[in-house]
Amino acid sequence: LGKTTIINASIEPEVIDVISFLRCGGFTIDVIVDTIVIYGEKNIIKKSFSYDVMYDRIEAGTYLALGLIKGPLIIRNANYKNLKGVIYPLIKANAKIEIMDDRIIVYPSILEPMDIKTDYYPGFPTDLEQIFAPVLVKYGGTIVETIFENRLSNCLMLEKMGANIFVEDQKA
Repeated sequence: LGKTTIINASIEPEVIDVISFLRCGGFTIDVIVDTIVIYGEKNIIKKSFSYDVMYDRIEAGTYLALGLIKGPLIIRNANYKNLKGVIYPLIKANAKIEIMDDRIIVYPSILEPMDIKTDYYPGFPTDLEQIFAPVLVKYGGTIVETIFENRLSNCLMLEKMGANIFVEDQKA
């Protein structure tokens, strides 16, 4: 009983989705900016309920990268609002992306050099840096990694395979 407070919490869409799931199950949880408050109560858990889990943003971002090279590709049930950190840099680099209420269509595109800077949500996800590095090998650009210090190690492997990449500190 009582309450648990999580300060400076990650408020990514997946976290909000888990909170929504728990609320459907009977939990009382408040989210205030970057603070989550979970209230302990007796006998709150529902024995049965239904919930549709959200799509995977990293999977959707992976399909965005694939669609640029081998599209057109239709990504269904992905909320583009949660993917702005990926979609906006792509559109800025001349990617052909069509956004509709229930789907995103990605077409093969010839991109301008693209600059990616990983960041916490709603920025460009660090987990997609390794997916987009080969795209940048093809079209040019830079990646600045701001979250994990060894995340760019994949670029060294691409370099061993013949890619023209220069890695220094947290920038490729």
